Amino acid sequence: MNGDKPVLSDPTKQYSREIARLDYEAAKEEGIERLKFQNELASSLIKNLLLINGGAIVAILTFVGNTKSDLSRMDLKGSLVLFAVGCVFCIVASILGFFAGERFHDATISVAWNAQLRMNGESERHPVSVEIKCGRRAYRFAVLFVLTSVLAFVFGAYNAIDALL
Repeated sequence: MNGDKPVLSDPTKQYSREIARLDYEAAKEEGIERLKFQNELASSLIKNLLLINGGAIVAILTFVGNTKSDLSRMDLKGSLVLFAVGCVFCIVASILGFFAGERFHDATISVAWNAQLRMNGESERHPVSVEIKCGRRAYRFAVLFVLTSVLAFVFGAYNAIDALL
């Protein structure tokens, strides 16, 4: 002891542990924020894409039900199918987005656990790369399904306009 202050046995080790503690706190906080973001994103996707595709189905059915023209109801069948496919792809994209967020969250928590181990002077033992790889794969498929849902809406709208003209 040196007066009232304890002498650090190894300042480098103490510094490394403090950095690990800060990494742990930051990773833990990022994990919480990432999970919130992913939930908001999935919710927003499903609401908006279901709204446009489902709204298009309702609009076409309302139009067909109120029209007095000799328009064949089968002419709009293709657009209704495309809008329904858009709804299904929207739901699949939302589910994949949730799983991507879950994998990224797990990776972030693994980073936090590894930082906690380093903080206690132990070596890391929670691999992160597999979780990130799975998250990226789910995310890419979610984006693909979102784009397909949008394309289904665009082609469904084109088909509906073509049938009405």
